[in-house]
Amino acid sequence: MYKFAHIADCHLGANRNPVLQKLESDAFEKAMTKSIEEEVDFIVISGDLFHSNIPDMGVV
Repeated sequence: MYKFAHIADCHLGANRNPVLQKLESDAFEKAMTKSIEEEVDFIVISGDLFHSNIPDMGVV
């Protein structure tokens, strides 16, 4: 039996406001940290991970 995490439509880099960018980044990092803590076998990211098809390197 596999254990997995599913997140969708993260759209990292969508916000231009630095405060919102930080919240966005923190939320994604929290999801990844929780996935590690829960020892998931894999993570499914459906939808868009980045807001742009050429994301800013600061977002990557």
